[in-house]
Amino acid sequence: MGGDLLGSFLEQQVASAKDLRINVDTANGVATAKGDVKRGDVLYSLPIGNCFDRTTAISIMSDVNPKFKSTQLRTGDLGLLALYLLHEKSLGMDSKFHPYISALPDKCAGILSWSEDQIQELIQSTTRDIGRQLAAIDDDYRTISAILALPDSNGPEISKEIWAWAIGTVKDKHIYVENEVLLCPGIDFMRHDPISAAEPVFGSAGMWGGKIVKAISDRDYSNGDKVMTSYGLKNSAECVEGKSKST
Repeated sequence: MGGDLLGSFLEQQVASAKDLRINVDTANGVATAKGDVKRGDVLYSLPIGNCFDRTTAISIMSDVNPKFKSTQLRTGDLGLLALYLLHEKSLGMDSKFHPYISALPDKCAGILSWSEDQIQELIQSTTRDIGRQLAAIDDDYRTISAILALPDSNGPEISKEIWAWAIGTVKDKHIYVENEVLLCPGIDFMRHDPISAAEPVFGSAGMWGGKIVKAISDRDYSNGDKVMTSYGLKNSAECVEGKSKST
């Protein structure tokens, strides 16, 4: 059901019908080629207004409580997008993103769902400061909870578990476009290829249309092939951290 809803959503929100060259398999979390695709073809394009971006996140969360406008989260833009995602999730079917959010995994993605032993294994095999990352997520949860508990706040109550789900989802699925962090429904179901040259780019919808996010193919695909892209600045270690690990 989630896949059907998401497919309809993408058809309605895509910048151009001719650019919808992917099908999203939500059950397996992948995007596949819709027909044969040639190198250099636009796989998919989406107006930035249909993405989760930093500017909109600040605006929306400032409406929830003005304190969010000046709040510095240790998780940075990832935390802002996680808050934006949770705000839209709290709206249920009133959110235009409801089909997308419904298609997201229920389980927290990445290291936030790992056991302590698995986290220690990762810490020993990477130079990245995983402990500091986890501490930042906990600190931001306390900051966000305190703001939302204020009498003049109108945002949803956020549990530690739902915060972990949101930050884990954003950490797993975010992309970089010209150094801007985005959650882009559709593109984030494409498999990340760290050596791909096909990073998503910004395009223009014309004088009044604003920015468009485009994913361009760097190879030929046959109908049904899994589609690859680059998420931008992420390295291989970050991709490992963002994915679920079986127990």
